[in-house]
Amino acid sequence: MVATAILAMLHLVYTKLTVARDSTCKVNINTDINTSLLSQDLSELSLLLESPNPLRKYVDKGGFLRCLLDATDAAAGRAWNPFARTLASARSPWTGTLENKLRKWYWKSSLYDQEEHCYFGSASGIGVALESLGLNKYPKVRGGHNTCYAIEHYDEDECDSEGEVPPEEQYYKEEGKSYRVCIVTAIATPRMRAMSELMTEKATGGYDRFGVNTIGGVIVAKNLESPFVAAESLWKNTPKLHELPEFRHGSDILLAYWLRDNPTPRQLRYYFANNIMNEDTLSLLYSILKSRGH
Repeated sequence: MVATAILAMLHLVYTKLTVARDSTCKVNINTDINTSLLSQDLSELSLLLESPNPLRKYVDKGGFLRCLLDATDAAAGRAWNPFARTLASARSPWTGTLENKLRKWYWKSSLYDQEEHCYFGSASGIGVALESLGLNKYPKVRGGHNTCYAIEHYDEDECDSEGEVPPEEQYYKEEGKSYRVCIVTAIATPRMRAMSELMTEKATGGYDRFGVNTIGGVIVAKNLESPFVAAESLWKNTPKLHELPEFRHGSDILLAYWLRDNPTPRQLRYYFANNIMNEDTLSLLYSILKSRGH
């Protein structure tokens, strides 16, 4: 979701795209999209966009993503079919508030201090932008409109007879398989050795931390790390698709919480990406703002 929003924005800054809804979406480079490579997370798409000009690369990528958004599901699915479905589709297979799916795939709602993390008027927040749009910057606990969540692929309260169970020693089962939440360290405790005997697949400690304002129609992505990225860092290698939890996209989690207790779910008006850390993205945003005199 963060990638889609930012890259589509970059494309709109520099170009105007009109696309027939049943047309074919292609990246504006010398090769068509290889759909077989697009079964991994959206971040994998960058592997297809080799370009000596970083801005051109991401403008093209944004154009491709906007084309997917404007196209019919059938047309988008022909260009990007992330779940490798026989009837090609770019649509998420997950719908609704997804309480059962979150439990099934070991996603946990952790404690998240609303005063600290959901007040957007701090120096590192986005209060000026929110106020300029007539939006509230306060958490609900202070009479505002914002509620923030930390949804994590580990259980911060897990414990057993040996005491607190750290993330690297947590496991879960789904559909007959056992998954590891985080990588097991080289020095294994008795608990870890016992659990590792049950393990057939690895899983990760990704997380999604975000805010929702259903009154103003706002989602604020604060800190997102997908299972793919988390596993790549923890395991020191690139995870295979079958090693990841099937329910893994941050956009599905954010949307599920947006839909909860929301009388007007179709009135999503703003998406903010806060705390952007990606160096390429920061460099591009800086160059664009500078070119516009900011």
